[in-house]
Amino acid sequence: MDNEGNKATDTMELAFEIDDVRHDLAKWAADKSKSVKNHCASIDGALEATILGKPYWQPTTQIAGWLACIERDLATQKEAGQ
Repeated sequence: MDNEGNKATDTMELAFEIDDVRHDLAKWAADKSKSVKNHCASIDGALEATILGKPYWQPTTQIAGWLACIERDLATQKEAGQ
């Protein structure tokens, strides 16, 4: 297989892996608070855009920020006994 064929195969494999992450994220978020669901939806949008080749501006930084918000929200809920 030529170099372009290898790139296409690698890209397809990565797209499937990202799609699996999106599915797992949605499944995990299903019973979480609205705030956590919203942050997960933002992460999902960034991952979808990455698959489509239209990444958000600095998607890694944005996803890290959303993950920090999720962590904060979960800690707040835990403290509140939810």
